[in-house]
Amino acid sequence: MSAVVVLFLGWEAKLNRTEWAILLLTIAFILCMELFNTCIEKIMDLVHPHYSEKVKIIKDIAAGAVVLACLFTIAIGSFLFYKLYQLHF
Repeated sequence: MSAVVVLFLGWEAKLNRTEWAILLLTIAFILCMELFNTCIEKIMDLVHPHYSEKVKIIKDIAAGAVVLACLFTIAIGSFLFYKLYQLHF
């Protein structure tokens, strides 16, 4: 859902081709990170179906990687949409 909002904002901001490429790459990056996180969680559930503190740590690290990727894409988006905010404020 947030990707749709970001794409709409990109259209409103009239991003150039390079900015569109960066925007689409960041969206794809986050989606891929989410898929890898889900994959790691499912594999860990297969390897160790019962609760394990070690498995929890592995899952937390994978989720942390997604959060870190999101923070970086927020920074990238801020740079891309700066001109949109500059026009409206």
